[in-house]
Amino acid sequence: MMLCLGTLGRLATGEKNSTDDAVFAEALGRLATGECNSADDAMFASREMRRLDSRSIHPPNDALELFTTNEFVEHRNTQYLASVNSGENEMFTSYCWDKCEGEGSDRVKQKELDRVKSWPLSKTQNLPQILLAKVGAPYMVTVNIKTEDGLTNGAHGVLRHIAWGRTGNGERAAIRLYVEFRDESVGQQTRSDNFRIMQADGVNSRWTPVERISRVIIPRKGSMLKVVRKQFPLVPAKAITIHKSQGATEKVIVVHISASRRMTRAIYVAFSRVTCHFFRWTPY
Repeated sequence: MMLCLGTLGRLATGEKNSTDDAVFAEALGRLATGECNSADDAMFASREMRRLDSRSIHPPNDALELFTTNEFVEHRNTQYLASVNSGENEMFTSYCWDKCEGEGSDRVKQKELDRVKSWPLSKTQNLPQILLAKVGAPYMVTVNIKTEDGLTNGAHGVLRHIAWGRTGNGERAAIRLYVEFRDESVGQQTRSDNFRIMQADGVNSRWTPVERISRVIIPRKGSMLKVVRKQFPLVPAKAITIHKSQGATEKVIVVHISASRRMTRAIYVAFSRVTCHFFRWTPY
């Protein structure tokens, strides 16, 4: 099922409705303890997207979408990126640079490199093997780049610019990605430190440069070999898991969940992410 969350009055008119907020907050509290009453059920049902569509109430195109599994997240992000129209200089595919270090033959090292290729982010220090970057699409930081500057795992923003350069052998390559973070304080020090570079790149002063970073991956427990991966620490973030959304606060979100009662915890977490509240349920 799919829900879209956000205050109905606010979405329709752009105005804040404190009464709706209070009612939703109380219903959310009862949802957490499994004590929803008929009025709560009716209120949640009234925000189903199929009902909202009939009233011409729609979530904004940039609304964050939440799913229960990484599989659905990856599918939705791939689908969304395909719909983003970007020019030749506004998109590229970044393949990670993996290097196996330590004592071992070339054959053994290649085996370890092949081993980590299909590993999920959780096993590769949160650096993706492949990153499709498109200007205008939302992205999320996957590692703690600079904690004191707010550049931490989970920081959200929109890719605004790709700075191009040349590799050592003369090949054209992206050297920096500029992200406009939702919170302007995120990356403020980084922008200040890179003022001259940003001027040379001709970018907006609110955009933060993100460069490739390196992390060490251990292919096997006890192995004397290690894989050093270099990649941009970003992933597409039109959709993320409900679990990953914990700690974040959004104005509007779209939530995809099943109708199982066992999903109560996931529903509560998803609902508590937003300052506005409206939704829809559809099978997926």
